[in-house]
Amino acid sequence: MNLVSLRALQIAAARYLAVNKPAFADGQKDGGKIVIALPATDSSWQPEERPRDEWKGIEVRRGKKPSDAVREFFEINRTGEFALDCYNAQLLAYLKGRLDYLGDVRFNFEYATATLKLTADRSIIPYTYAVNQTFEMLPGDGVSFKKPGAPVNSPDANYNLLYLGRGRYYGHDGGDMSAADLEKKGYKFDAKALLRWPVPDGNVPPLWQIRP
Repeated sequence: MNLVSLRALQIAAARYLAVNKPAFADGQKDGGKIVIALPATDSSWQPEERPRDEWKGIEVRRGKKPSDAVREFFEINRTGEFALDCYNAQLLAYLKGRLDYLGDVRFNFEYATATLKLTADRSIIPYTYAVNQTFEMLPGDGVSFKKPGAPVNSPDANYNLLYLGRGRYYGHDGGDMSAADLEKKGYKFDAKALLRWPVPDGNVPPLWQIRP
């Protein structure tokens, strides 16, 4: 596993999302709902629309490939069709980097027995922010900015971003931003909450063992 290559692909995915700016919403938009707007028939995702506090996430439709579902967010003809919260935007960039690193066959093997989901249910999310962390922030890490004075459960209280390096951050609704850009919006860096995305483990066999 080449961790540098994996992170480079993850950052490239985040930069693509930052430039093309799919319609990611932070909960205050769309009437307080987290929404994924999809064509009726050709999407790999099962759409769901609920108020933010009831939103359970979206999952890949039965019979669809997880690799196709992830790549769908990066198709230029679909720009503007999707809306997700800030955490899942970072998760999506991570999944795209993982897909590009492993390739379709190995990536789909990872999800052969589990449904790929983008979800707001923190009880089943496998990747969480470490509180009171001690590791140095590196490009590709998930970072958190907080808005002082915002209610704890408010969509504005916490802003999850992906650190791009050189003082730049990817945010789902703001694109490529600096710390100064975020501070102008009232956000303060939370040095106690960082997310180090995991590398694929040894349970993913070599391609020659998977390909029929």
